[in-house]
Amino acid sequence: MTGGETLIAVVSRELAFLIHDHGFRLISGDAVPVRLESAQVGVEVRSDPREGVEVEVFRLGHESLHERWHYNGMIGRAQVPRLLQIAGERMRSAPGVIEGDPDIYQRLTADQTADSAAWTRFYSGTGPRPRSGKLP
Repeated sequence: MTGGETLIAVVSRELAFLIHDHGFRLISGDAVPVRLESAQVGVEVRSDPREGVEVEVFRLGHESLHERWHYNGMIGRAQVPRLLQIAGERMRSAPGVIEGDPDIYQRLTADQTADSAAWTRFYSGTGPRPRSGKLP
């Protein structure tokens, strides 16, 4: 963070549109992850100087690791505030994520479950490498 700001202060500022436009409220104060919730959706934000910023969005009551929208950004050229701005832009570009659209989350679950199974086959020596090339 910049100037000694806490993660909660940066999240409150950079993801303020969730609170003002979508009815989210801050659930956790000092704890990491910082958590916001609306009536249907939860958002958790973690930040670590070695690991970067992670934002996860999920439907409340459906908090499986596979049923989450993810954004991960590495701290380097971009600092935490900018990474949260990018996460916010990506959330806005997929409004069903913020609104808890079950169809979007079912697709996320199917895609992430298939991806996980493919990597499991690869690492167990029973399948090809799922992806190759540059990291996103």
